[in-house]
Amino acid sequence: MNAIPTTNSLLGKAKLPFALILTPHRSLKEGDPPVAVVTDQIIARCRRCRTYINPYVTFIDGGARWKCCMCNVSNEVPQMFDWDQATNTPGDRWKRAELNHGVVEYVAPTEYMVRPPQPPVYVFLLDVSQHGVASGMLATATRTILESLDRLPNADNRTKVAIIGFDTALHFFSVPPGSAESTLLVVSDLDDVFLPKPTDLLINLTEARAGLEALLGRLSDMFADSHSVGSALGPALQAGFKLVSAIGGKLIVCTATLPTLGIGALKPREDPKMFGTSKESSLLQAADAFYKTFAIECSRSQVSVDMFLFSAQYQDVATLSCLPHYTAGNTFFYPAFNAARSEDAIKFAHEFGEILASPICLEAVIRVRASRGLRMSSFHGNFFVRSTDLLSLPAVPIDQSYAIEVQIEENITSPFVVFQTAVLHTTSDGERRIRVVTTACPTTSNISEVYASADQVAIATLLANKAVERSISSKLEDARDALTNKMVDILTTYKNTMTSSGGGASAALSIADNMKFLPLLTLGLLKHVGIRQSTQIPSDLRAYAQALLTTLPSQLLIP
Repeated sequence: MNAIPTTNSLLGKAKLPFALILTPHRSLKEGDPPVAVVTDQIIARCRRCRTYINPYVTFIDGGARWKCCMCNVSNEVPQMFDWDQATNTPGDRWKRAELNHGVVEYVAPTEYMVRPPQPPVYVFLLDVSQHGVASGMLATATRTILESLDRLPNADNRTKVAIIGFDTALHFFSVPPGSAESTLLVVSDLDDVFLPKPTDLLINLTEARAGLEALLGRLSDMFADSHSVGSALGPALQAGFKLVSAIGGKLIVCTATLPTLGIGALKPREDPKMFGTSKESSLLQAADAFYKTFAIECSRSQVSVDMFLFSAQYQDVATLSCLPHYTAGNTFFYPAFNAARSEDAIKFAHEFGEILASPICLEAVIRVRASRGLRMSSFHGNFFVRSTDLLSLPAVPIDQSYAIEVQIEENITSPFVVFQTAVLHTTSDGERRIRVVTTACPTTSNISEVYASADQVAIATLLANKAVERSISSKLEDARDALTNKMVDILTTYKNTMTSSGGGASAALSIADNMKFLPLLTLGLLKHVGIRQSTQIPSDLRAYAQALLTTLPSQLLIP
């Protein structure tokens, strides 16, 4: 909503949800202006609430001080705020980016760093079992990586890469710098995973380019005659984590079968008799605690996990998607993948290539601040909540969305409220930055203005997130009922408070013009693969659909 109720009772009366839908790292379309960057490292923040200076603050005392728009405390303007460091002359403060744009990015000084910016690190965990080879997944993946080496973020030649194959054992590849040869090292002990060599497993992309290209060119041929049908995904994840835990990075997993060996082994638990029943939600919950605990361990060490899943049989997407969920990664699912079908190979190669080429933000934390009287009450999306209002993201993927519910704790007396999101991150070029997104909304005590300002797309996006959460914690039927009841509440309350017919019977649907598509969007959500009533939808498809519902930004979720 774009007009904020001044009291919680007014919000409750309107029956509308109150939340922020945030996509901090949006892809720019043609014609979009780039995000303004403040490079002089002069960062003005409120001494009480730590809000960053923004277009909504007020300057007082002849411009020597500024009054915070969140907590009204007066702060001193930094000495060099009116100085242009590029030309070494007095500058015009009204031309500063942070006073003119709702979204700015600061180049952060050293006090915003726990450690120096780390290089981008990519560890590829590739399923080299018979399923991975026969489906063409391994060949397509290695060819895409080979073709994308020039697209990997590597502006300062620090990017590091490692490749680990897994089936019933772990296959490490050692590539010495400057050599075109690589050595295969096999570790068959899955109970106590160790790295077979201290060096040359995690290699500098620039220094070992020749050896890496040669390895990727023949990798699928090395395992072409594989008859191994097991999958030691859990031990492979542990091995990848050992490689990068000291510096952080991305684990990119391509697996074509259900994990069956070592820690994290899963059993087929899908029962078609459960589809469409109250027990179906149990298939959407994680089957093994290892994946959640491992994901949280990864988050602490700034390691993000992307999952590419290809199985023709049951693969337990619900459990495996825990890894991207808590480490701010992505889940991709290609049921019954066969590279011989050009549409399958092209779709995977395109999506895989885009993930490799996209500029990523590493070691990120997100904090949302709001004016006095407002509190962030719950968070939805792929991240780990480190403290009450601090979200930890080892990586911030491009075009990933987060929903944050807001609660009105005390009556609001100011004419407008301000929301500010700060994303502290390291760019893939090795620069520590703070992206600050600030927006202001007027307040109102008039329920008609609350309805007139409602954003139907944002409401539908939040309802999708809440429905997925409800379906996993309770039952799919409860999620569907909650959606229907919420829609009925909004429509009934609007009719009773805003129309002349009031509580009387009327055949016409009464709704504000800006919300006329909300019933249609809710119906679309009720018919979505992730939510709808059916005895035919495999739990893998449903779990993947739910992962998309909770991560896609509104622009892609509702085109």
